[in-house]
Amino acid sequence: MGGRGELTHRDTTGHETTVRAGDVQRLSSASGVRHVERNDGAGP
Repeated sequence: MGGRGELTHRDTTGHETTVRAGDVQRLSSASGVRHVERNDGAGP
């Protein structure tokens, strides 16, 4: 992730992770799994 702040990752299996500046996210999923990433943090 570039920049500042944080992103929250959620998927349809109920998995949720917060990715902060400097973190690395590895994403893999099975067919039919949907996900969303959004800024739920206080800052931009």
